[in-house]
Amino acid sequence: MSLVELMVSMTLFAFVVVGSTASALLFAKIASSYENQTDFRHDLRVGFDQLSFDVRNAEGISSRSATGFTLTIEGSSVIYSFNNSTNLLTRTEGGSSQVLLRSITEFDLLVDAADAVGNSALNYDSDELSIESVTMQKSNGSGPSSTFNITNITFKARNS
Repeated sequence: MSLVELMVSMTLFAFVVVGSTASALLFAKIASSYENQTDFRHDLRVGFDQLSFDVRNAEGISSRSATGFTLTIEGSSVIYSFNNSTNLLTRTEGGSSQVLLRSITEFDLLVDAADAVGNSALNYDSDELSIESVTMQKSNGSGPSSTFNITNITFKARNS
């Protein structure tokens, strides 16, 4: 083989290696982003399923505040509280706490009838829990962040 042939074959080999490496890095980034979004959606589904189940089976909503609410289920209290500094919505029952939703950047709950004024989509009712908005954002390192925003959702207690 001549020197020219060797140089051409080495150059082609370098292009193949660089292309393969770039493709592998791109696919890894896409997979990481997809995994982040999948985990995020799963957390949302589980959290809202539990919230919906609790409100629908509640005997009543015993208290509401800007940072949480308390439900009465089968004679015991289930407390939902939002912590602004940790961005967590926590469910506490019988002294046992469970983080229900993570990465919350906004949590806005109808606390009383005055909160419902000006919002035609929601009405305040003693046996309903109306959430004006919940916004969650989760990022995965340097990858793009996933954002979920839900507005004007009402859960109605069946057992009240």
